[in-house]
Amino acid sequence: MHRIPRDPEKFGPLELADCIGVARNIDLAEVSETISFSDLLGASRSNDRLIHGKRVENMFEYVVASLGKALIIKREDAGDITCLNASVQPPDYRVVFRDGSEYLIEVKNCHNKSFDQPFSMSKKYLDRLRAYAELFRKPLLLAIYWSNLRMWTVVRPEEILTRRGAIQLKFADAMMHNWSALLGDLMLSTIPPLTCRIWADRNKPRALQPDSTVRFVISAITFYAAGNEILSEEEKIWAWYFMLHSRWTETKAEPVLNDGQLEYIEYESAPRDDTPEHDFQHLGTLSGMVSSYYNYLTVSEDGRVTRLTPSVGPAALSIGLRRGFYGDVLKLWMFEVWPRSKPERDLIEA
Repeated sequence: MHRIPRDPEKFGPLELADCIGVARNIDLAEVSETISFSDLLGASRSNDRLIHGKRVENMFEYVVASLGKALIIKREDAGDITCLNASVQPPDYRVVFRDGSEYLIEVKNCHNKSFDQPFSMSKKYLDRLRAYAELFRKPLLLAIYWSNLRMWTVVRPEEILTRRGAIQLKFADAMMHNWSALLGDLMLSTIPPLTCRIWADRNKPRALQPDSTVRFVISAITFYAAGNEILSEEEKIWAWYFMLHSRWTETKAEPVLNDGQLEYIEYESAPRDDTPEHDFQHLGTLSGMVSSYYNYLTVSEDGRVTRLTPSVGPAALSIGLRRGFYGDVLKLWMFEVWPRSKPERDLIEA
């Protein structure tokens, strides 16, 4: 998918000045004399909840675009609205899918550290979202990013309401009511381990030095799945993507030497806990991997948000995974996981 941005330098300053002018009842010409942009930005940047929430909101657009089922993704809450009913709240996105279905989607970031601590949304706020959706006669979805787990769930609010009409949702319950497959999300598995070898050029210096360092020139990079070399360029890309962004962990990162000469450096990834009932092991969700890549592009190693949106488009975060492709060497299992509330007839069709 291609992002079609507006011209921020042309429209942004004027729209910001107009908004501030209306809020403070001052003329456009007086805004620059009254308000400091650096002060406004500094106040926003000091609000961690706002920064992280806005970044996750932007991330959702990239996730949906990368999953491959969306036809168009539109910001729904951009700009003011004029409405007879003042008690409405536009959700974050309007998404039209390839099958013609259309949804309004509110995005929330949940940074709870405990599985038992629920995500909360008040009845008042939810009612405003639902009122807006009813005006447009479109179904409302709630997309929650559980940041500590690096996982998305997508729920229908009407399925998870408390008796008082609010939302108090634990992660386990969110998974039971998860409609993320609507967006094209998949749960992926393969046979471990995944291995990458970076080979030293034998025609160039590659000796181990007294200080235990090696300077060498790379001659080749090879990938392996379950001990078998991957030959397809497509599968090599997938293997590298999974090693970087799946839920597996790095289990090996070591040089291999022969008579003091470096042969290659080997990196290996495998699941934290094996499931002995079968050979294939869970890599994670596709949405979670796209989010991991997005995090890499927008968050520093010390957890500081460096950007709200990466400089690359959504296509750069997608690996072009072909549904139904089993793999030649890198064997893939792809699972569409639907909630228990999905009718059995629809499950058969899916």
